[in-house]
Amino acid sequence: MTFHAVRNRKKMMSVSCGADATARVMTVSVALGLIVLSSSSVMAFPDQHESRPPAIAKRPAAGKNGVPAVEKTFKLTIVVRNESGKPLSNAVVTVRSWDGKSKTRPETQLKTGNNGRVTFALPEKQRRLVDVRVRCAGYVGARSAWYKSATLPLPRRPVPKEFVFRLRSGVSIGGKVVDENGRPVANAAVDVDITDFSMERSQVSSDMPRVHLKTDRNGTWKTPANVSARFTGASVTVEHPDFVNTGRVSLNSAVERAQLRILKLKLTLRRGFVLDGFVRGPDGKPVSGALVALHRVPVPGRHKPEKTKTNRAGAF
Repeated sequence: MTFHAVRNRKKMMSVSCGADATARVMTVSVALGLIVLSSSSVMAFPDQHESRPPAIAKRPAAGKNGVPAVEKTFKLTIVVRNESGKPLSNAVVTVRSWDGKSKTRPETQLKTGNNGRVTFALPEKQRRLVDVRVRCAGYVGARSAWYKSATLPLPRRPVPKEFVFRLRSGVSIGGKVVDENGRPVANAAVDVDITDFSMERSQVSSDMPRVHLKTDRNGTWKTPANVSARFTGASVTVEHPDFVNTGRVSLNSAVERAQLRILKLKLTLRRGFVLDGFVRGPDGKPVSGALVALHRVPVPGRHKPEKTKTNRAGAF
């Protein structure tokens, strides 16, 4: 691996959605960043076995007359429609519930039928917090939640028997990645995170997942059509092994949002220079397999450090 650095960032028709170690750590400061070197070796003992007592299954809690108690449940029906009111089939509905005490929050995922409906049977004890996410191809994802817990700093909202989500049609956003000479950069990894505060005070909020893409041979990239047309901003990270990692770039201006909507946002990657060196131990001998990480200082936004390992001669 080669390092690159910069010298000087809804009668209803339905709609289908389609163990033991020694380590050495060395830190070296350079003008453009910080190199962290580490090396470790692990010793395993396959012949050693730990003796454990056999597991014993627990009996279910006994109810009246010795009959096992049946856990009480409640039903929650989710209806998914588009803005015109037509049911959306095959929409993925994910429900997480919590009893207010346990560390885990069980998750159940089902798809809507042709009538755009799906019903969940949830444990009564987990009515304290119910969080629902809905996603459907071609539409903006949505989310809502209900609370019945004094421990949460949120207004109490009882869980309804039925709730309707009306999903808005989504749009795609995109752009192009080029080098300093304006030439397209193919196979660049593009990570897009979108924000939408237009529904911030509503009972239902937008739910848009982070998108991971690769540029085509023309350097262009485009997200699926699940972005809210009212999105208020985005942040993008572009990475390519032949170019400098610029970190996460925030795109919040009206001009940048407009360019994203027409798939014309241009992002430029810069080439850097090769940084090499070697790692030696206290005895002066080469250290092979040492992890070398390059951190730029200051870091322009969130940034993943460049990493490599030394070869047998301790060089990187």
